[in-house]
Amino acid sequence: YSYELPPDHMGGTFWYHPHYHGSTQIQSGGGAAGFLIVEDDPDEVPPRIAELPDLLIFMMHIKLSTLNENQDLFNDVFFQAVAGEESTEPPDEIFLVNGQTNPVISVVANKWYRWRLAFSSIHAWIEFYFTNPSCEMQLLAKDGVYLHEAPRFVPDLPLYPGARSDVAIRCD
Repeated sequence: YSYELPPDHMGGTFWYHPHYHGSTQIQSGGGAAGFLIVEDDPDEVPPRIAELPDLLIFMMHIKLSTLNENQDLFNDVFFQAVAGEESTEPPDEIFLVNGQTNPVISVVANKWYRWRLAFSSIHAWIEFYFTNPSCEMQLLAKDGVYLHEAPRFVPDLPLYPGARSDVAIRCD
């Protein structure tokens, strides 16, 4: 699939998801979503931000009982992969990060990274924060739009359905 962006479209973190009438909840709520990164023009952001290594973090909340209400069968193999072979009852909801239930993200100590965050959900909100006090987070952009004054220290980020945030991250 190819999509032409206008030449004056600003760079940023965006996402794609279906909008087919009557099926958006099943499709988006079932995982049919992902990043759409529009690269910044060289003069669009300060060099210290443009030079940060990118790490894409796509978070997804899936309320399985809601999906089951709209679709009689919802992929038994997926339930077994998430709940485990010994489970007879599928979980009511799952939370995925880059398609994984318990990911590990490794970073080099004292190195700044640009994390591009997206949250796909039908109705859940989450609070994104670090439990490790040696990690620092600075907000760069929200919903694909850079802040006028950035970076800005933030202790946490509320993420609502469809939210995107670009943050600079460093851990000691």
